[in-house]
Amino acid sequence: MGVKVTTKNSEKKMRMLQAARTVMAREGFANTTVSLVAEEAGVSRGLIHYHFASKEEMLASVLRQGMETACGGLNESMADCETVEQFASLLVSGYRELFVSDPAFFRLFMEGLVAAQNSSVVREEMLTQYEMFGQSMSVALLRFQEKGKTSTAIAPRSLAKLITALMDGYGCLLGTNPDAADEREFWDSLEMGVLKLLQ
Repeated sequence: MGVKVTTKNSEKKMRMLQAARTVMAREGFANTTVSLVAEEAGVSRGLIHYHFASKEEMLASVLRQGMETACGGLNESMADCETVEQFASLLVSGYRELFVSDPAFFRLFMEGLVAAQNSSVVREEMLTQYEMFGQSMSVALLRFQEKGKTSTAIAPRSLAKLITALMDGYGCLLGTNPDAADEREFWDSLEMGVLKLLQ
């Protein structure tokens, strides 16, 4: 019986997370209220408060779920790359796919960057996700250096941060001009930038 209760609670929490994701993507983090999320999920406000201590914790949970989904396959693929060209292409195509297939999560990620300035809960979650993504990238970059496939003198951890910063910068450009996602030159220039850092 305990397993059924846990499963039921887990399903409810997932429904609340999905509702939070929907409402935050539609209304923006600042305009999201517990009442709106409860209404979207079809649950009471009290149940939302039981599972999430604050709106910030809700956003952190949504970001964690989204990043784990978005980066899970990418992290594995990075480990399989044999050339820096393949690595750059994989990163950029994965980033483009995320923007095209899930623009709502992309908006939430940008909301997370802003919210992290004032919320330690969101900031710690963003840092954790950046750290995990950077670690996966660093492992692949170190392997390239050990095999002599890149001549850069930049340490793998620092190089991973530079590449992530470049991708975040392009993300900001997409936030202000979403139509750029349809331009091949936009993605080609990002791939070229990543590749230049790797060579």
